[in-house]
Amino acid sequence: MNPDKVIREQVAKLTDLPNIGPAMERDLLAIGILTPDMLTGRSAYEMYEALCRRTLVRHDPCVLDVFLSITRFMEGDDPRPWWHYTRERKEYLRGPHLLAVTDIFGRTRCFDDLLKAVSKNYMSVKVIDPYGGADLNFKTENEAYAHFQKAMGLNQYIRNLSDILSTRQFLTQTLLGFSVGASAIWAVSRNLSGFTNTRAVCFYSSQIRQFPDVSPEIKTDLYFSKSEPAYDVDEAMACLSPKANVRCIKTQYMHGFMNKKSQNFDNLGYAEYLNYIGHR
Repeated sequence: MNPDKVIREQVAKLTDLPNIGPAMERDLLAIGILTPDMLTGRSAYEMYEALCRRTLVRHDPCVLDVFLSITRFMEGDDPRPWWHYTRERKEYLRGPHLLAVTDIFGRTRCFDDLLKAVSKNYMSVKVIDPYGGADLNFKTENEAYAHFQKAMGLNQYIRNLSDILSTRQFLTQTLLGFSVGASAIWAVSRNLSGFTNTRAVCFYSSQIRQFPDVSPEIKTDLYFSKSEPAYDVDEAMACLSPKANVRCIKTQYMHGFMNKKSQNFDNLGYAEYLNYIGHR
């Protein structure tokens, strides 16, 4: 509906909302928005990503402007034309944004604490984890690994990450991964040729040896443990360092030093690299 004709008290169906006609109504229905009240508390940016994934098409950014107009209207803003939000959308896309990919422990309180410490440096923070955001409170790494293998597995984790990244191509963003999350980032990095403003920061990638032929299309910093039981760190660095877009750094800490739930957590290493992440 034309924003000038919108009467808040009479908004009952989707086409009563500002800037929503039959075509945009279909888009909202496609992502499960059936009534105006279902927009309450929703993020326009997440709605846009959901629509692109649902339809397998990258929609015009003006669709995002429309989503901003209706979510803000439901928050109490006056009905405004969609182009009122274009400048805000462009500033948002310029970022910086953070996409954080967890290890086998998933989204724990410790992981959220890490993100909270660096979030002020990013316009948005999005988390990808294997368990739908649930903290399963694993007691040991063996328990976490066994559950990860059963519930997700690396190949599915890679597919999930690739699916989410498909709608984030034009963001200025950092992909931050730990252990298996870093491995997933490394695996998809070869398919990110259009991601001109994306970079990756990967800590102690546990399965990087499975993908020696990957040549990342984005700038990628690989932070290795000082040693690994499953492979020779120096040999891996020697193999990967010559690749374009790759920078290898050997830390003085063990695998898991950034995870407070890991037996190899290190306070000094955590503080050092938390400061690094926060200043990107």
